[in-house]
Amino acid sequence: MGKNIDFIDFSFLDGLNRTDNIRKYTSKNPLVRGAVNIFISSFLEMIELCDRQKLNKVLDAGTGEGILNHIMGEKFEHLEITGLDISMDNLNIAEQIVDGDIIRGDLYNLPLKDNSFDLVISMEVLEHLEKPEIAIKNIKRVTRKFAILSVPNDPVFRLGNILRGKNLSELATDRAYSALYGGFFH
Repeated sequence: MGKNIDFIDFSFLDGLNRTDNIRKYTSKNPLVRGAVNIFISSFLEMIELCDRQKLNKVLDAGTGEGILNHIMGEKFEHLEITGLDISMDNLNIAEQIVDGDIIRGDLYNLPLKDNSFDLVISMEVLEHLEKPEIAIKNIKRVTRKFAILSVPNDPVFRLGNILRGKNLSELATDRAYSALYGGFFH
């Protein structure tokens, strides 16, 4: 995956509140830009593989500011994408760039019917949760075909944080991510 990397035009983020996530996606640092574009290219390739099974409804669980939701909607115009996030601040930003539905909710108590989506994506979300296993069960409950879940690769994640000067006092990792990485996956 990620062989042909298309550099994404992030001008759709111009004029928005500069959250940490938006700063990451709009970084001028060539190493950060390269890593972000590799991530997005791989993400889009996974969506393309799933779409061969005729996707219609997609849930972006943990949509944040709606960045990946927007990019996915631009490339796959036929998809009906619903963004879900717990943060009203994030949802207020997402409403400015996302064409589909945006709802407030959390992954512990998804306010959605069983088997209501062809695909559920949850990108860079689980590492922020205290009980990711509950979120994964709920994601499984609402999808009828596929789920794509992504958590940062610890060495790459830390390097990215170092390049951005983030969490240096924490050895470039987030505490919630450390608990997830150390406890849930090992």
